[in-house]
Amino acid sequence: MNGFHVKDFCDKKELAISVGFVFLHEFIKKWRASFDENIFIYFGVAAKEEEFGPDATFSFHKKRKNEAWMDVEEIEGLDGAIMAIEI
Repeated sequence: MNGFHVKDFCDKKELAISVGFVFLHEFIKKWRASFDENIFIYFGVAAKEEEFGPDATFSFHKKRKNEAWMDVEEIEGLDGAIMAIEI
């Protein structure tokens, strides 16, 4: 699993969610152009004001048989907003 909090790399913390979506789009384009391996991407958004402001998290892992970081069938039961993408 590889991942990070987008706000840790933003000069303006209030733009973390917007910057995260741009990064997500660019990551997908570059991955598809460079690799043939399938991966799962998880993009989480914490839009409400928290101690350090809004944030987005980005993580991905290689798709392996019988192994998953998150059960996407249970995604609706989570507290935060999470987008799961298989590419």
